[in-house]
Amino acid sequence: MQVDWFKSNSFKYLDKMALVEFGFSNALSFRELNERANSFASDLQFTYNLKKGDKVVVVSSFSTDLISLFGAALKTGIVIVPINYRLNSEEISSLIEKVNANLLISDSCVEAEANCKKTSFSDFTSHTDKNYVKVDLCEDDDLFVFFTSGSTGEQKAVRYTHKMLYWNMLNAKDSLAISKEDVSIATLPPFHSGGWNILLTPLLMNGGTVVINNYAPEKFFDIVSLYSVNKLVLIPTQMKMLYDAAVKQKSSVSKIDTIVVGGESLAHSLIDKWHDLDIKIRQGYGLTEAGPGITSLGNEYVYTKKGSVGKPNKYVDLEIVNTAGVPVKDYEIGEIVIRGNVVMPSYLFENSNNSASWFYTGDLAYRDSDGFIFILDRKDDMYISGGENIYPSEVEKHLLSFEEIEEACVIGVDDEKWGKVGCAFVKLSDSFQFSGEKVVFDRLKSKIAKFKIPKKIIVLDSLPVNELGKTDRKQLKKNINTILV
Repeated sequence: MQVDWFKSNSFKYLDKMALVEFGFSNALSFRELNERANSFASDLQFTYNLKKGDKVVVVSSFSTDLISLFGAALKTGIVIVPINYRLNSEEISSLIEKVNANLLISDSCVEAEANCKKTSFSDFTSHTDKNYVKVDLCEDDDLFVFFTSGSTGEQKAVRYTHKMLYWNMLNAKDSLAISKEDVSIATLPPFHSGGWNILLTPLLMNGGTVVINNYAPEKFFDIVSLYSVNKLVLIPTQMKMLYDAAVKQKSSVSKIDTIVVGGESLAHSLIDKWHDLDIKIRQGYGLTEAGPGITSLGNEYVYTKKGSVGKPNKYVDLEIVNTAGVPVKDYEIGEIVIRGNVVMPSYLFENSNNSASWFYTGDLAYRDSDGFIFILDRKDDMYISGGENIYPSEVEKHLLSFEEIEEACVIGVDDEKWGKVGCAFVKLSDSFQFSGEKVVFDRLKSKIAKFKIPKKIIVLDSLPVNELGKTDRKQLKKNINTILV
């Protein structure tokens, strides 16, 4: 396996544009990108005295500098640890300590305490004329450490290897038909595995072009038009924010052949709206610990299998099993388990080898008779009411079908009679008034069984979200007693 594919691509694609930083003068061809990566590699080795396996924490948004650092990691074996730049100093310090970092790179005013060297990308000016020393790397060496979002518990540090990157690229290339003609925008943050590995690295590996914009909605479709962007990855929150602009700029939208959506379920009404613009929304499934491309929904099934995350990608094994680990039948609910080269070897500082055995994801799903997978919920989010399993996402899907409800989150709360009952938190759409609990309950009765209907609906000005715009259930559960007072 070719670990330093920046080098091979510099010969293969030469002066073809690899990166462009919108709003700045930074644009790099594949040859120039490799030269920048060589310079960064030299600095890492001779200015900062780093060696293979040393961890470099980065608190930064995407930039040509950050991707040059990534290229240097392919050459030197350093491990990149991207950290959420929205965290406060104490939280950042805790994560730096957790990974035993050797260098902190930050271009923001981060006052985090760190028992390691600190620098910024502006200091990477190649202080030495020495060429970097080639390092022997193998596919099982770590390339990244990503932190899970922590939406269901404490953040875990995930080891992401060169092998995972390579096989994920093969899955992406196969399922999304990626080629050197493709252009995308970096829409997700670098501290999320999907920011690197859904489109960015697969495109660069295959000679495509990535536009770095750091997601400015007001300029989004101008950039799509200017650079002929045809492939995107977005989260549901971004889909909602961009829809009105998409309607106004249909000519720009027409250039897009694929939008991959993940992170959380997408309301069917939003799929319909984008479908009316002749845009195919391809939902997929993945997680920080694997892929992140585990399943993909083909373009031809976007509407007929609406709500499905598709079928397993080519280079991953996936089963849906019961509590005994036995595969379930079609339409039976079970837990998704996966294995293969896209699965992490272990969490950081653990000795287990997950890639060789089945990894239990904690995600509940079923498979229909055509083999398409439908995600229901996290095991931790499901609750039992009067002996019946309740899947919040099923209830939320129907709540979101009501025009006046823009966001919805259902959690189980303690109840003396039933053990747990549902409590729905909703945000109303603009210009709508709440019609009252009874009206909503009556409308739900025609859609789901009575025992699934929440016993209470709380209207909030906004629902808490994590760094990716996903509803933060953990925060709602933490504050439930305060909210219900």
